[in-house]
Amino acid sequence: MNCIALHITNRIFLAHSVKLFVLINDISFPSCSVLKINGIFVHTHLFQEFKNNVSSMIEKLLALQERISGFHAEEWEGYLQEMPYVSFAKKGALYAVQFYGEGYDDGPVEEHAYEEGENYAFAAFIDFLIENPSHILSLEFTGPDEGANGIRNWDFTRLAGSDVVFENLKVFKVALTDPGDHNMSIIGPAYDEEGMIAKLVSKMPVLRELQVPSAPDSSFFELGELPIELLTVQAGMDHQHFIRNLAGSTNLKNLRALDYTDGFSDKFPVTSFEDYKLLFESDVFGSYKYFHFTLRDSRMTGKQLTELQQIRKIQLLHVKTSPGEYVYLSE
Repeated sequence: MNCIALHITNRIFLAHSVKLFVLINDISFPSCSVLKINGIFVHTHLFQEFKNNVSSMIEKLLALQERISGFHAEEWEGYLQEMPYVSFAKKGALYAVQFYGEGYDDGPVEEHAYEEGENYAFAAFIDFLIENPSHILSLEFTGPDEGANGIRNWDFTRLAGSDVVFENLKVFKVALTDPGDHNMSIIGPAYDEEGMIAKLVSKMPVLRELQVPSAPDSSFFELGELPIELLTVQAGMDHQHFIRNLAGSTNLKNLRALDYTDGFSDKFPVTSFEDYKLLFESDVFGSYKYFHFTLRDSRMTGKQLTELQQIRKIQLLHVKTSPGEYVYLSE
């Protein structure tokens, strides 16, 4: 049988892989080295490699789930609903992956003799991400309202310091702080963000949506042009002049929606009204005709909001946000 060979790069093949996978996943390959489907010539060995990669990724994720469950099940006996876990969903040739648990990192699993009470789940998941970045479409980190000294840390130091590149990652989300939470969620090893968000984003060249519970520092705006379209940021313990830095930025030309929460209480720095004016006077909102800005704070007055709209008319949604407070009886 005569066959016509057509060279298809891995990137182009991946674009067609979902349709091809559905079409021939359950049939055997012909003896011909090239398969023609809907007018597309595909080397059968390339498609077979794709099928193997899909099966391998699912097996790795299931094995990760089994390891985490096996380590923590006895410790969490009686409270299995609160036990850390990893969940995933297949989306075409890629995967949406979610981690549920606490975010402190005790180090690489292979280099540490983990004992009961230590955070094996998070460490094992970070190991997995470093070893398997290319098939991940979205990453989400969430967990219980637990922490120390009122702080729930998400420590991505090891991930940020690695040479990993998430070449297909479109969405990266870290759980935000709810006004009723006992603990404030932040990104960083202790109380400071230390440029960690910029280091993470630099490893995500096609990122479209970013959600973080801490404001990134100025290094975030020194990165090359970012494809981010949807940006959700909470100021956390320090706004790090996020609004002012955003106003002067030139690397977020695709941004079309911003959701920003200012400091929850007077214990933390608050963004000045002058910084918001700088943002409205900047070109940031001009990148998209129907730009949507959700501003969550408890201090902005109606007069100030009107003044901002007079500078630049956008879709501005103001949500009054303040933390919950315990009620005590006087003695």
